[in-house]
Amino acid sequence: MQCLPTDIPEHIDVGVSEQMLNQSIRLRDVAQDPKWKPVTDADAMIAHVVMPKAEEAAAATETPAAAAATTEPEVVKKGKPDEKEDKK
Repeated sequence: MQCLPTDIPEHIDVGVSEQMLNQSIRLRDVAQDPKWKPVTDADAMIAHVVMPKAEEAAAATETPAAAAATTEPEVVKKGKPDEKEDKK
């Protein structure tokens, strides 16, 4: 994109809710703004709708308890032991 530094957009909205499987959005489909112009080819693909991988589906079937158990970090105590523990 070519524009002045003060005209750099924070984001560019692109609607994908109407897209079907294997459809794509190309740069020419994005609304143009007079403050900036694209420097990439208008046929450049910026979004493509594909099927999720099988690995993601397997992760979704995991039980919530097993998922929680795998995401909980193990707490490891560090530092000097308490003086009370040493005297015992």
